[in-house]
Amino acid sequence: MNQHYEAFRKKLQEIFMMDHAELDFGIYRIMNHKRNQINDFLDNQLLPQVEQTLKEYVKTDDSLQQELTKAIEGCKNLGIDPDTNPKVQQLRQQIAQSSTGIDDLQNTVFSRLTQFFSRYYEGGDFVSQRRYKTGGNSAYAIPYNGEEVKLYWANYDQYYIKTSEYFKNYTFKLRDGRRIFFVLVDASTEQNNNKSTEGMERRFDVLRNEEGLPVFEEMDDEFHISFTYELMMKPPKQEIFNKNAFEALSVMIPKSWQDLLVKENVTDKVVLLEKHIKAYTDKNSFDYFIHKDLGGFLSRELDFYIKNEVFVIADLDAAKLQSQLAVVKAIERVGQKIIDFLAQLENFQKRLWLKKKFVVQSDYCITLDRVPEKYYPEICANDEQRKEWVRLFAIDEIKGDMMTEAYCEPLTIEFLKQNPLLVLDTKFFSLQFKHKLLADIEGLDEQTNGLLIKSENLQAINLLTRTFSSNVRGCYIDPPFNLGENADYLYRVDYKDSTWLTLLYDRVLGIKKLLMDDGSIFVRCSHDGNMILRQLLNQTYGQDNYRNEIVLRRAEETKGDLNKQFGTIKSITVNYDNLYWYSKYPNSRFSKIIKPISAEKSDAHWHSFWKALDRPTMRYEILGIDLSNHYGQWMWEKNRAFAAVKNYEIYQEQFEPKGISLEDYWVQTGKSLEFVKRDGDKIGSIKYWIPPRTETMADTNWLDIKGYANKWGFKTENSEGVLKRVIDSLSEKDDYIIDCFLGSGTTAAVALKLQRKFIGIDMGDHISKIAYPRLKYVLNGEKSGISNSCTYRGGGCFKYIRLEQYEDTLNNLEVNDGFGKPDNESYVLRYMLDTETRDSLINTKDFVRPFDYTIKTTRDNELVDTPVDLVDTFNYLIGLHVDSIHWHKDDNICVVEGTTHIEKEHALVIWRNQDVIKNDDLNDFFRKQDYSTLDREFDVIYVNGDNTLPNLKSDEEHWKVRLIEQELMKRMFEEE
Repeated sequence: MNQHYEAFRKKLQEIFMMDHAELDFGIYRIMNHKRNQINDFLDNQLLPQVEQTLKEYVKTDDSLQQELTKAIEGCKNLGIDPDTNPKVQQLRQQIAQSSTGIDDLQNTVFSRLTQFFSRYYEGGDFVSQRRYKTGGNSAYAIPYNGEEVKLYWANYDQYYIKTSEYFKNYTFKLRDGRRIFFVLVDASTEQNNNKSTEGMERRFDVLRNEEGLPVFEEMDDEFHISFTYELMMKPPKQEIFNKNAFEALSVMIPKSWQDLLVKENVTDKVVLLEKHIKAYTDKNSFDYFIHKDLGGFLSRELDFYIKNEVFVIADLDAAKLQSQLAVVKAIERVGQKIIDFLAQLENFQKRLWLKKKFVVQSDYCITLDRVPEKYYPEICANDEQRKEWVRLFAIDEIKGDMMTEAYCEPLTIEFLKQNPLLVLDTKFFSLQFKHKLLADIEGLDEQTNGLLIKSENLQAINLLTRTFSSNVRGCYIDPPFNLGENADYLYRVDYKDSTWLTLLYDRVLGIKKLLMDDGSIFVRCSHDGNMILRQLLNQTYGQDNYRNEIVLRRAEETKGDLNKQFGTIKSITVNYDNLYWYSKYPNSRFSKIIKPISAEKSDAHWHSFWKALDRPTMRYEILGIDLSNHYGQWMWEKNRAFAAVKNYEIYQEQFEPKGISLEDYWVQTGKSLEFVKRDGDKIGSIKYWIPPRTETMADTNWLDIKGYANKWGFKTENSEGVLKRVIDSLSEKDDYIIDCFLGSGTTAAVALKLQRKFIGIDMGDHISKIAYPRLKYVLNGEKSGISNSCTYRGGGCFKYIRLEQYEDTLNNLEVNDGFGKPDNESYVLRYMLDTETRDSLINTKDFVRPFDYTIKTTRDNELVDTPVDLVDTFNYLIGLHVDSIHWHKDDNICVVEGTTHIEKEHALVIWRNQDVIKNDDLNDFFRKQDYSTLDREFDVIYVNGDNTLPNLKSDEEHWKVRLIEQELMKRMFEEE
């Protein structure tokens, strides 16, 4: 085939991810497994359809020759010279052209298809940019539905999926079966936490020892090469580091690995190791997004492309019309089939992204005052728990006296009693201990003060939707700012703001589903993004729900302002952040937001009763001054004002002569009376008394409190004062407050101190290293931040869970070759990936032993078998507020009781190890527990595995007893 065909095939190899044959992770592993089948389909089924389509519309040599022969014979029969006949001349010309005509048309088709798909595919992502005009005056079109103001960005219709697994998980396989691992070590970046400082950028480089030599390790059939990802001052481009790393490794790698890594060429100029160093660093430049509707988008664009650039009315030629139509049909037919395959691939990844994720760890932190004393002996014997208490709370420094017992090893029961705010962490104890302890806590979810989730935040929000839909009072988030090289998130360099908006869009929409009808959200940002953030919130929450833009103090003073050293300045130093407040619905009303009052305004004083507003109903005569025909209004309505006048008259007549001050009189009468007097002849002489106060209503200027703090060693740690002002004013006791960019955990800590409940979500290691221990300190009664101004003195319980992540889902994919290799075109284009990987996503056959269910997750750059908490996962999937969890039959039966949040159904969930608990055993268990499927105690009963429990219909569509497997599969993949 010619160069046009090869260029198009190469482009298909790239966008089908077939040009990474050695990559052994994620979606690449699946595509490589199907490589031969896909290549066979491309070469032998799909691309030949271009020629077939062209031949359907363009006459070939044989048909033209037959037509010419008939035309010549007809001329002779009529006595006409065939050489002068126009028809004969035209046919001879077509025959002369047809020998190369089909090839030329194929070249046109392949060239056009390459142009079309290259236009939208860039660095692993499809970017939605409709080309409206081409050439020197190229322009783009965006979707527009008549809005007054339209906010649009390049990745508007995509999901942002970048996480730190792109740093940690890179493996490839040599052709002899051995594996190479690139391991990120000593990196100052954490998951989704790509921080930089002013003037510095990050680069990947091979880790070097003190002699400057690369660090690697050979382990049997594995070879590990260590890399760093560090901040550097104005470094050269990444390609330079790649080149230097390759050259350093090439001479140091052991000979047993050199032949395949540094001597065997992948191309004429690139060897295997060189290729993979580039691919490893490039992973931070692509695969940032998953398109929400790639098939629909590309289909619309292909139609637009054909009409706008291929089949242009002005370029139509009657003599070539048939050929032009043939090109259009070939582009349309083959292009749409390629789109179908791409849509299958993208929708497959979208399905994995939106799939609700498994809970792979579920534990509780509980203060000892909530733990029954019968567990104290086992707690005393747990040395890992003791060590953490020494590390966090320095219990080894507790000295005894005549009344209290000193620290000793092992701990004593009396010591535990004397320290009721020590925080027990169930991760240090056996499953049996945890099961027994949780069984003793009735109203488990009600007694739990917060939920901490280590996960990519959109994955966590999706899992929580059924449990917390319209159940959260407020949200505070301080997402990473869009600061370019200083950004706190991974971003496409050429789409900095677009990446940021895509990151925020689905997350603030997901939070909106969780908010109560009178709930609200606060979003903090800097001047770099405040303009577009407000437009984004207008678009997601509605302009009618905008409440305020609040100004927050960024730093104490600009003492370190670099502008001071220069004679001129480029701009003024920015020393504030913006805090945007939006409600869920426009008719919501909120309690007053209070802030401390300045000293000069705290004393009692008289103030003008007149206001420069214009409400006619607030104009009347009072104390001889009539406002009826004047501009403005009085402060209060008439009856309230007259009552205040009477109050002051009583004071003057009865208490002032006794030497009692107005302030003392106000205190004696319960601090509730209001006073109005006249002090002159003008309108402004009517005055009302403002009592002494320490607080006043806050306006949008919050520069009176620190915006950031630095107690916990986290760069963007929000101050507890800011969170107290937000949470205290806009929520009540036991209301839920959510923060899905938790950072150092300030939102959760303040929620606990104000006796609210929190949901805190983050994905970086800082949630384990900072937020998690910080909340333990709060439970223990630590005194920092707002603690001294709160009544809370410690105690409580929070739950923390870890979720499977998108990369884990990809890494668990396995292809089932039992389907064979169907030749059906529709199967390959639309159904192959879903069908052949189905069992590896969720294998309900393994629910026979649900307490042994595992998946592979990444730890220390290795895939390890990790237990899945199916019980907890299912509770979230059905939105169950748990009342109790009990384990029976040597932990072979788990019984969960609770109420579903959305349906308000009283539910019973029974999990069993079916190898031990057969159907007869299950029926016997029901009888002994006095459970009945036929009475009204429970609205719905879930059981894993086929069973023989009596059943009845709860309504026309649903049975009362339902299979967990069916419900879990339904909920796991439904889009909320």
